[in-house]
Amino acid sequence: MARDPRIPIDELGRIAERINRLQDQLDRLSAPSGTSAFQTVNKLQGLINNIQAQLDDYIANGTYNKAQIDAKIASPGNIAPGTGTFSGFLRADAGIASTNVRNTIVTTGRAAVWVDSSGRLGVSA
Repeated sequence: MARDPRIPIDELGRIAERINRLQDQLDRLSAPSGTSAFQTVNKLQGLINNIQAQLDDYIANGTYNKAQIDAKIASPGNIAPGTGTFSGFLRADAGIASTNVRNTIVTTGRAAVWVDSSGRLGVSA
């Protein structure tokens, strides 16, 4: 809203008016031109058109479908055993098999653990 030039304005009012004019100039300068707006629309249109191709490629090459997952669950194939070390406690609610260890007693600070010829572990009472 334009100010009435017949009404005197104090110094603070002049500063506020100058700031408002500068803000208007900045708004006009930062507005996109017709060319840049048109290029932005073209870029967005290209991205939108390419989304389906990217999805198709990801689905074909980067994921399993439901049938493939069900087949893996039903028949996981040969799962190679691995070896490793750990620190801390080992708890097993089922038997633990160990290869290359037969009839060995392992003593810890808390209990003696045995490994029989079949590879089963146990704790001596």
